Amino acid sequence: MENNSFASLLGIDTCKLDLHAGHTLYLYDVLYTLEVQRNLMSILALLQLGFYIVFLGCCVKIYLDNIFYGSSFVLNGFMVLDTVNVSINDDVSIYGV
Repeated sequence: MENNSFASLLGIDTCKLDLHAGHTLYLYDVLYTLEVQRNLMSILALLQLGFYIVFLGCCVKIYLDNIFYGSSFVLNGFMVLDTVNVSINDDVSIYGV
């Protein structure tokens, strides 16, 4: 990891993010480990997929094809995506690490 520490990888899977605007984002190839308690999503990756990102003070709004997908808010120094539900597929690929 960035701070030169190590964590056991428990699996790689798809994470489903149900957003308050009624849309769903799927994050593929998400690394799952118990040691990491915050997940980071790359704004650059969203831009490369065609999303439009608007920064408004302490808020970020996410659009795709002029359709509002969701927004974020600040919590404990992090931008947090405003979700209704976050789930990971039941068939997590487990690696013996």
